[in-house]
Amino acid sequence: MPQAVIENPILVPYTLNGEEQNCYPDFLARFRRPDGSILNLIVEVTDP
Repeated sequence: MPQAVIENPILVPYTLNGEEQNCYPDFLARFRRPDGSILNLIVEVTDP
């Protein structure tokens, strides 16, 4: 179960075919692992 879910949390700049782009991932999900450490997942959802 996630501890937190944040919509459009960050901007991820990247370059594709020499053109600079920006990606705004759909979610950031934060989980606490059994050892107590934190796992942050960047989630991008696309239609097939």
